[in-house]
Amino acid sequence: MLESVNTTTLSNLSDFGALFCDGDWIESKDQDPDGDVRLIQLADIGDGYFINKSNRYMTRKKAKELRCTFLKKGDVLIARMPDPLGRACIFPLSEENKYVTVVDIAIFRPNNTEIDSNFLMSIVNSPQIRQQISMLQSGTTRKRISRGNLGELSIPLPQLDEQRNAVNKINTLFSEIDKGTQEIESAKQKLDLYRQSILNASAFGEVTTLEEILDDDRGIFDGPFGSNLKSSDYTPSGVRVIRLENIGTLYFKDEATYISDKKYESLKKHTVFSGDIVFSSFVAEKVRACFIPEAIQFAVNKADCFCLRPNQNLINPEFLLYQICSPSFYQNLISEVKGVTRPRVNTKILRKMPLYLPDLKKQGEIIRVIKESLSATTKVENEIARSEQKIVQLKQAILKKAFEGNL
Repeated sequence: MLESVNTTTLSNLSDFGALFCDGDWIESKDQDPDGDVRLIQLADIGDGYFINKSNRYMTRKKAKELRCTFLKKGDVLIARMPDPLGRACIFPLSEENKYVTVVDIAIFRPNNTEIDSNFLMSIVNSPQIRQQISMLQSGTTRKRISRGNLGELSIPLPQLDEQRNAVNKINTLFSEIDKGTQEIESAKQKLDLYRQSILNASAFGEVTTLEEILDDDRGIFDGPFGSNLKSSDYTPSGVRVIRLENIGTLYFKDEATYISDKKYESLKKHTVFSGDIVFSSFVAEKVRACFIPEAIQFAVNKADCFCLRPNQNLINPEFLLYQICSPSFYQNLISEVKGVTRPRVNTKILRKMPLYLPDLKKQGEIIRVIKESLSATTKVENEIARSEQKIVQLKQAILKKAFEGNL
């Protein structure tokens, strides 16, 4: 059993030639969409796999000026923020001096004489290490673990050949499980296409523009920009802030962020209320828009989170939400997209978007049909989610046995 062999820590391994450091503190002003060095972010770090999602860059000159650590193929990247906290993956990209990462990702580069990268990743992702991390985490609203605490995690250290044997067994078992994962992903894609086709039912009636159906009083507005609302203004409690992270397609993600009552007083003109529609200005793949839930009586919207308030004598807010989330609306919108690395729209563009406007009675009929159809897809989605959770549990059980040496 691995629990009976020697144990070590990441800090101890770094004393024997391994690199163990944080990513770099890179601010927005340091980035350049035309740069040739890519910035790897938390969104790229999957639980045992590299997601390859981010699209931020900086110049090589700036990276060297900031003395950034360039990533190498085989590096173990460990996320110091959720979700899940402490998840790890292997960096798979091979180009030299082309990638750096952010400060909330720890980099571990083995010297290959003490520990195998894939073995370390598997151990870090095991439930035993997750339990250690939960005891060392800090933060109230956003959990994190410091690199210092990561360095103190107790890790089993068998001989290299034993490590590689364990990795081979894990890979064999995971490859069988991943066949089921592929089937689930295919089902999710088909479900999403079906849901999108349902929303196109709202494309009915006379054509007008969005600005024609907005309320005359603050019908559309953006949140405060720049220094008017910074991350440093966030507090453990107070007035809610609606951020991009909260806005899904037809659903609200309840990740709470707050500002103080005093700060709110200076931002009152950006107040949004329960029942308002919030719209993400970033539209790379689809429109993200949703209602603010009843539980949030009022809040402020952050920059790039547009608030939409329709004239309810002309359009049912639910009908409007379904329509702006439909593929037909998205196709019109994407033709107006500004920005290369992060496609986005502004309120001026949004106002001019064509919109279908049947009478209120017809809107009600269409809403009923869409809601009934979406309800059926929700049941399928719940079944898919349960299957995904079973896969996670199965992989965790395998990693637990690997930690114990019982594979």
